[in-house]
Amino acid sequence: MITISLCMIVKNEEDVLARCLDSLKDIVDEIIIVDTGSTDKTKEIAKKYTKKVYDFEWIDDFSAARNFSFSKATMDYILWLDADDIIFDVDREKLKQLKLELNINTVDTVMMKYNVGFDKYGNITLSYFRERLIKRINNCRWVEPIHEYIQVIGNSINSDICITHKKERRNITNRNLAIYEKLLLENKELSVRGLYYYARELYYHERYIDAIKYFNKFLDTQKGWIEDNINACFHLSVCYNHIDDKNNMLKILLQSFIYDSPRADICCQLGYYYLSLKEYEKAIYWYHSATQLKKPTDNWGFISHDYYGYIPNIQLCLCHDKLGHLDEAIKYNNKAAEYKPNNSAVIYNKKHFESITRNINNPLNTEFKNLLDTAEKILLAGNDKEAMILYIQLLNDIETAPIANFRLGEIENRRKNIKKAYNYHKKAFELDNHLTKRILKKEHPHYNYEYKEIDEIEVKSCPLCSGKSQLHSCFNIITNLDQIYGFNPIKIWRICNKCNHIFTERYPKNLEEILSSTAPNYYINPNVRLFPILSSIVSNLKSFAPGNKLLEVGVGAGEMISVAKEMLFDVAGLDIRPVYAKAVSDRLNVPVYGADIMKFDTDELYDVIILGDIIEHVRNPIEMIIKCYNLLNQNGVIWISTPNFESAFSYIMKDKDPMWRVCEHLNYFSYTSLKKVLNDIGFEINDYKISQHYNGSMEIIAKK
Repeated sequence: MITISLCMIVKNEEDVLARCLDSLKDIVDEIIIVDTGSTDKTKEIAKKYTKKVYDFEWIDDFSAARNFSFSKATMDYILWLDADDIIFDVDREKLKQLKLELNINTVDTVMMKYNVGFDKYGNITLSYFRERLIKRINNCRWVEPIHEYIQVIGNSINSDICITHKKERRNITNRNLAIYEKLLLENKELSVRGLYYYARELYYHERYIDAIKYFNKFLDTQKGWIEDNINACFHLSVCYNHIDDKNNMLKILLQSFIYDSPRADICCQLGYYYLSLKEYEKAIYWYHSATQLKKPTDNWGFISHDYYGYIPNIQLCLCHDKLGHLDEAIKYNNKAAEYKPNNSAVIYNKKHFESITRNINNPLNTEFKNLLDTAEKILLAGNDKEAMILYIQLLNDIETAPIANFRLGEIENRRKNIKKAYNYHKKAFELDNHLTKRILKKEHPHYNYEYKEIDEIEVKSCPLCSGKSQLHSCFNIITNLDQIYGFNPIKIWRICNKCNHIFTERYPKNLEEILSSTAPNYYINPNVRLFPILSSIVSNLKSFAPGNKLLEVGVGAGEMISVAKEMLFDVAGLDIRPVYAKAVSDRLNVPVYGADIMKFDTDELYDVIILGDIIEHVRNPIEMIIKCYNLLNQNGVIWISTPNFESAFSYIMKDKDPMWRVCEHLNYFSYTSLKKVLNDIGFEINDYKISQHYNGSMEIIAKK
């Protein structure tokens, strides 16, 4: 029987270290823990399992730390793990058996599966093989300061033992990227592998333009591992899609076929390319091709499991549905259900097809249709009470019930019965996820909208003062022109009991991802009619600004930044939507970065920062304003435009104020609440105006 040394490097892992060691303590013969600077109880925990706990000064080099840990090993083989890895019971038994049977004379390295990605149901979505058990006397070395790997020699075998990555806390988000950029600042050349993984870090930090540059540098070396080449093509296609470069998106996907036979993720991405162009037959070809590919079993590359089953089938369902192929759509939804029976999209589709079948078999009852027409006329005349009586009767008919629930939701909101309003609106979509086809005209941009439940974050405490809140109102916002898919069309507003700030009760968990990956077309083309209004704003700013360095956050189509440039400001911009950033940068030849301001790292300081209709869109407006404060020179000014629920317009329009129905709006300020936030951070308000651009909005200039 072989002997095993477990070697680990750790830092501040008190939450997970014991869990990892408990899963292996009775299997390995030696435990070596190298600590790289913990400030918590990590070392205390480690010493409960082994006396071999060593300190290693962190030098921004994972390989150096791992090689140090390997140097302390004394057993036949070395097993390495991270603190947030575990081995489940079934794999523990396999490892025990391997320890009994492994022939030390013939095997130098044992590769084990590494399960690192999971969906919310616990299904494995991403895995790959890693060198896990290495013969000690071979003196194999770790290389690369980040995304390190072992230079193994001799005979390697693949094992079906799985190591499972169970992270319990967020990554140190900038650590890996910072190490790479430090190397570049020191004029150190990245290896071929380093180019690839640096590009991936840029990709994960949503720096798509930079990621494109380095992925292409990696591919241009023609020295990359086949699997990395194909993966680079996939990620490049996503980057090109984010900046709306469809031509290069297609080219790079097809280029992947140069390196090896087609992979399912590439085929699905080609399917997505054609689906986004509404070329459904071509999309079907590629998604179907993905279903015909066999999932690799011994390949050492990244395996995204969903692309070999669930994703192509659910997308084939969508494509056939778009083409009106009901039977095929149902067939592929059922196939997708074989992989993920509890997935919300599968369940939604099933209800959708049941609704269509029901509509085919049950034409609208004439009696209820006449009653519905009468109710609609009465509602239009403003008689909520009488209309409500008729809509309640219409709940008894399966075909008129969706519209009746929708209208009752509107009425109950006006009656301030917010919970009832929400329940009616939700029921309307549950009865018919194509509700929009019943209430909107065909030319409306959301006529074909399909309701899907989404993962949301629920907020009950005020984002400004953390005070308790109560329900304020509930709107079904699907009638708005600017509804973006990915948001819940049923919008609940709450009001703080302490500071009267109004905020939305729910928003998507992947809010920033939705905002960065969607680009409503009506923002792309500049509105030149705004120039006179904007020139007045910029001229006013000049009288308050201590200098001419200006940063606009959220450039949109570039109207404001272009006027500021004409009026001799030294301008730069940010936009969370990379496609907007690139369009404005190309159009004006000025620096515009496709980034979230909260992730924007710069040594520059500005004299003016513009937040035009931005703070109402963010999870934590205080953090954003603090970020702006820190980016301003002393006496620098911030210009904020945002809806004001205490405006004359809002008081008069009441529930007809369109701001209540904007899906992206998370906060609704008053002058009073915004003034307090600015003063608490360290700003002094110098100017207040009623917006000439948006009804009900205010414009504030505040000085640092």
